[in-house]
Amino acid sequence: MEISVVENSIFILTGFVGFTTIILLLFSIRSNKHVNFFFLLITGIVSFRSLMRGTYGFHLQSIAADFSTAHRSLLLILLPLFYLYFKGLVADQKKIIWKDLLHLIFPIVLSIFFQTNANFHLFKEENIRVFYFLITIIFPIVYLILIWKLVYKNFFNEVNSSNVQHFNLIRNWSIFLLIFSTFQVVRLIISLLIDFSQNTLLSGNPFSIVSSILWIIIFGKILITPEILFGLPKLNQRIKNFQVEKIVLNNFWKSDISAIENQNDFKMRDKMDQKALVIIQEIERIFITKQLFKNPKISISELAVEIGEPVSHLVYLFKYHCTVNFTEFKTVHRINHAKELINEGFLSINTMETLAFEVGFSSYNPFFTAFKKFTNQSPNDYFRSLNKVQNKN
Repeated sequence: MEISVVENSIFILTGFVGFTTIILLLFSIRSNKHVNFFFLLITGIVSFRSLMRGTYGFHLQSIAADFSTAHRSLLLILLPLFYLYFKGLVADQKKIIWKDLLHLIFPIVLSIFFQTNANFHLFKEENIRVFYFLITIIFPIVYLILIWKLVYKNFFNEVNSSNVQHFNLIRNWSIFLLIFSTFQVVRLIISLLIDFSQNTLLSGNPFSIVSSILWIIIFGKILITPEILFGLPKLNQRIKNFQVEKIVLNNFWKSDISAIENQNDFKMRDKMDQKALVIIQEIERIFITKQLFKNPKISISELAVEIGEPVSHLVYLFKYHCTVNFTEFKTVHRINHAKELINEGFLSINTMETLAFEVGFSSYNPFFTAFKKFTNQSPNDYFRSLNKVQNKN
């Protein structure tokens, strides 16, 4: 069997496995839209290009031979897409930051420039060749450095996640992709150096068969362990089995629910039974770590955006799985934080009014009322009793 036949077969296989992965990504994209969206674009570009190369090699189509300089330069968009994927992955963001899309502009502009020059011959071919050679080496190196910095900062330092197993799952996946990205950039540079030294078309094709094999491995990894896409039922089930620190406050959350009040809630119950615990843990985690309660105007819809869940899911949880409403839930967190600050000596240099503002109350009076309601003591009484205990010790 000729090597070209093997190569074309691998290219076609990469395309088919990639499009299968796209189907999985489409099913799970809502679980983490910004992360899965960027990887969806990456997978789509790689799969399409691999399928075009393989089918052309087998003479199954005559439209796409090798890509033009303009099209090949557009493929540089894979680097910023990888960077944005990593950025979302390590930050655990729940919404797209639109200004991040500015990273995609340069490859698009570059492609338009090369296409314009091909049509109107604005610059000499040799100058364009050198310019293309330099850009396709410098641009990937810049983004590879950015990706390395992201991964090093977030995964090579002390673990800061309450869910160590989940953290390790994402860390291992990130490091795996980081090594893959590094290999791809090195392969591209070596390929371009070979093309440039031999004065042939700067295609970057040498060793591309190895790149395709690695892509098959990546797509296979996703298909075998879809947990890395966060949000599939498999991941929710795994998170339930993790031994995480119990952070439920004052037994406000409950697993057993009272009678369902309406038909819509009854339909919601089937969906929420599988994920209620996961969402409750995420509400508590993000409420404490980001101290959302300090915002006097924080709403349940804003909390929903933070954790990446529909508002209706949170409304359902506070209605049936929580013994207090959302307003009281915020208040409890504020009072608990106020007690922590008092214990840490906050009032030695600040007033009670300052404490009230610090924990999220708009003024002292509602702080006083809420503190007494949930602790059976006024803030001053709590402070004095704490001082007595400390003096005795």
